[in-house]
Formats: sequence, C-alpha cells, structure tokens
Amino acid sequence: MAHPVITAELERWRPRGWDVLHDVSWPGGHGGTSVDHVAVGPGGVIVVDDHDWAPGASTAGGVLVSEGHRRSGECRGVAARVSGVSALLLPAHRTATRGALALVRQPMPAMLVEAGTVVVGRPDLDAWRAGLPRVLDPGDVVAASEHLRGVLASSPPPVQLTLQGFLAGRG
Repeated sequence: MAHPVITAELERWRPRGWDVLHDVSWPGGHGGTSVDHVAVGPGGVIVVDDHDWAPGASTAGGVLVSEGHRRSGECRGVAARVSGVSALLLPAHRTATRGALALVRQPMPAMLVEAGTVVVGRPDLDAWRAGLPRVLDPGDVVAASEHLRGVLASSPPPVQLTLQGFLAGRG
C-alpha cells in the first residue's frame, strides 16, 4: 500500500509534466500485490516502492541495509515490478523504465544498489527526479501514461507470460 508521505511528494511532480498512478495492480504479481507508485514524465517511467523503515538505512558496495537487515529481497522486488510494468509499454518506451525504492523517514541521496534499483530518501526524491535526463517527449508521456493507467488500473491486471508464471501454472 502506498505511503501517504511519498504519495504527496510524487503529486508535486505533476506541474513538471509528470503523471502519477498510486496503488495499481502489479502485472505478474501474486494475489493482491500492487505497485505503490508509477510516475511517467520527461525522465521516463519510474516504478516507486516506498518503505517506512526506521532511519539509519545505509549502502555499502551496492547493498542496502536497514534495521540491521540486508534488503536484497526488497531491491529484487522493485526490479520485478519494473520488469512487469516495462513489459506493458511499447518497445520504444521500455528502455525509459527504472525503479526506485523510496525511504519515507530519512534523507539519502539517490544511490544505485542491487538489482539495478535506486534507493533514495524522501527529502532527496525530487532532486533525483530533476536530475534525470529527458527521455520522453510530452506526447510519449501522455501515450505511456494513458496506456499504463488503462492496464494497471484494470481488475484483474493483465496476465503476462513469464517463466515464473509458467512454472507456477499461471502462464
């Protein structure tokens, strides 16, 4: 479930040409799982997973550690959500997709960690967005956003053929 603090932060992106979806179906997810946020704008398509861990998260050697635990599973979860959302896009937009794990209660400049995930603290989220290179023009933003809004807000989400789904008997 999307955290209201991150929801409010991402809503501030709208005047800068971004559309934001919150708590949408996760394509390829398991029973009731969702994607916290999907932001579509000039900097691409960003799948944001938020976490309200106690302050003190750190990174070393590309590994995220919070509350004394390595958070590899959470980083892989973001990567899986990025893959699911990316697969729904037109091929030209797929390379513009990235994932971020947003920390609700602490500052942390954006850092690339395991599974190609960026971890960033809430106070630094907007600065990270502002530094992204422009990869989508306004027409692409509208097209990708409308398409994702249509398929991710559907219930149930679209079925995707994945190896994991096939092996689980769902594909």
